[in-house]
Amino acid sequence: MPLQPLRTFAEAARLKSFKKAADVLNVTPTAVSHQIRRLEEELGVALFERRVRSIALTPAGARLYPVVREAFGQVHDALEEIRAERHDRPLLMAATMAVSTLWIAPQVAAFRRAFPDVPFRLLASDDRVDLSAGEADFAVRFEREPDPLLDTVDLVAGLFAPVVAPPLWPVHGNALANLPLLAFEWHVPRPGAPDWAEWWRLAGLGHFPFGRLIGFSDEAHAVQAALDGQGVLLANISLLRKELASGRLKQVPGPVLPHGRFRLVRARAKGSPRAEEAWHWWRQALVEAGKAAP
Repeated sequence: MPLQPLRTFAEAARLKSFKKAADVLNVTPTAVSHQIRRLEEELGVALFERRVRSIALTPAGARLYPVVREAFGQVHDALEEIRAERHDRPLLMAATMAVSTLWIAPQVAAFRRAFPDVPFRLLASDDRVDLSAGEADFAVRFEREPDPLLDTVDLVAGLFAPVVAPPLWPVHGNALANLPLLAFEWHVPRPGAPDWAEWWRLAGLGHFPFGRLIGFSDEAHAVQAALDGQGVLLANISLLRKELASGRLKQVPGPVLPHGRFRLVRARAKGSPRAEEAWHWWRQALVEAGKAAP
């Protein structure tokens, strides 16, 4: 039996909510429901009672939950022990393409100076790694709610506003309607995430010019397009501290939309001494970076 339906069941049972489980797993509530249904069909019994605004474990679900919870804990502990014994394995940091490019990569040289004998690898991917399964040592995530199963350090809140390169400056009000409007797609659907139409409405600019939109499948590429002067990007300005401070990008006057938060996370089990030292180094470095964000 695949492990993902069991992991999904464990989260839904722990949180007593498909929606909250979806937030932790960074998937949609529909995906959670599908995984639970798949598990129920495999077992031939219902694991949850579906109520109007809540769920509850059935007797079968209540019997299964502590077993699954303990099993995942044992697997995690064993993986951590194996990982801690390997001194030649690179310390692995995972982050999205944009976070890796704009936030992590610029600090790798300083990390190498502090830990010259520790192999290090940056995994730049928008796919979510399973820290509990040992797929990475640390990760920087952007999410609404923290995962209670992980050690978490709050970094900086997400703030969304339009930015533009100096060749297109100044940009005010209705002048935006004459420029390409750059946007990026969320790798995983994020209900309530800011978009151009919402910003346009809050700015009081009238009818939104959908024909001006240019979409990018990756946030880092959208930022690069803005830096190249290809248009105005609705960006997470918390990521663009250096670019805004240096003047390579300028923030367009208007609403600033809050959404989500950056967090440094790792699995709960204590790692090797070198992993502990590296965790504290990255914690300090990224907290300081977050303090300087807009």
